[in-house]
Amino acid sequence: MATKRISFISEVLLPIVIYVVTIAMFFVFMPEEAGALFWVNLVYTLFLETLLFGWLIWVRKGDTKDTSSLASIAIGMYGSYYIIAGVAVMVIYSVLVTLGVPIGMRWYITLLVILTLVWIIPAVLLAEADSTHKQNVEHLQQNSHQILNFSALMKSALNNAENLSQTQKTRLQQEIDSISPSRLNDASAAQLQGFINSVPSRDYDYLMTEIKNIKTMM
Repeated sequence: MATKRISFISEVLLPIVIYVVTIAMFFVFMPEEAGALFWVNLVYTLFLETLLFGWLIWVRKGDTKDTSSLASIAIGMYGSYYIIAGVAVMVIYSVLVTLGVPIGMRWYITLLVILTLVWIIPAVLLAEADSTHKQNVEHLQQNSHQILNFSALMKSALNNAENLSQTQKTRLQQEIDSISPSRLNDASAAQLQGFINSVPSRDYDYLMTEIKNIKTMM
């Protein structure tokens, strides 16, 4: 209960309070004639705050389903650089405008858009690459467990094969154990299962040829 209460405060209540305070501060210091710069800065500030809170919640929850903790932290750190750069650009432009430097609003907005794209495109690519890598690792681990299972089944089948010598059994077992987990798929797994079931009733030459054919087709 205490953990849920803390999560509610940090993930819901605190952001709302910060948003309210931010909006209030903007309106307190709002010029008599609030132009486009005022509204752009208000919206962009709220966007940066949302990004910050989102990153804090993401890191706090740790490893996600599709992205590793390391990638989450890397993306978050890159996001923090973007937030710092965004705030710097916003402050510098506002000061220059106050000093009467003639810089058009469109250049300011263009710079913010470019800055956002420079952040979001690499972040998305990194998240996608990490997600693909994580899925490949999980698939490889799953296949490795299958190979171990097939190896155990093979040992059991060879124990019941009275027509094979110990040397022949060892060679057949080595063929099963040498299968790369990265090459295993549903079709080859089904073939291996059928091959293992046929071990007690087949001779060595047939079994060796069959297992090599299965490995070649992987």
